[in-house]
Amino acid sequence: MLYTTPVASLYNSRSDKKPKNPDAYGIEIEFELSQPILFEEDERYATFQLKGDGSLRNHGYECVSYPTPYTDLPRFYDEFNTLIRKQKTHCLESPRASVHVHVNVKDLLYFQLWNFMVLYYLLEEPIIGVAGPFRKNNLFAVSLN
Repeated sequence: MLYTTPVASLYNSRSDKKPKNPDAYGIEIEFELSQPILFEEDERYATFQLKGDGSLRNHGYECVSYPTPYTDLPRFYDEFNTLIRKQKTHCLESPRASVHVHVNVKDLLYFQLWNFMVLYYLLEEPIIGVAGPFRKNNLFAVSLN
């Protein structure tokens, strides 16, 4: 029955193969700065990779975390924040910049994934409200509502 089927099996993925970090999250922070920062392209940091992002303007960069357990997310934030604070620059408010959170749902059952999506649908408007006025009508991140 589809309702109790693991999500991984729906996509010809081996559901018996356990990921290295089953509770891992991926975070991408896209941002624009007042001045360029000094770093080597594709330089590896402990918790993320930083690279230039051509879809952004004003010295745009993308910070992509490695698969990170929930308990280690503060470490990712601290390292990112330290990098930015060391530079002689600051983040600009921009409608092009964004934060993406990726959640591995392969180990969920189909009904759990469905519940997750319904919960997001119900909470999306308050979440967007917290994100500020640029997010409300952003054409690059269209809401479900």
